[in-house]
Amino acid sequence: MTPFISQLLEGGSKYRVKRSGLSVVVEPASSSEAGLQAFQSIAEQIVENRGDGYDFATRPLRSSDYAIDYYEILVLTLHE
Repeated sequence: MTPFISQLLEGGSKYRVKRSGLSVVVEPASSSEAGLQAFQSIAEQIVENRGDGYDFATRPLRSSDYAIDYYEILVLTLHE
């Protein structure tokens, strides 16, 4: 497991992680616009590091509730 994935799986104050086997769901700690804004930096890191021990199970989901399409949910599949 890469250092990035290990750190990601620990969770953080701006996001929640749900893991089941090799499947991982990463989402904002809050569904408010402020929560979505706070989540963007980790979401962008996840998108940029794709292939570094994981791939996307689905295309990253973006919220259409605001003028900006914030990342809302990322579903990953870990590499064995």
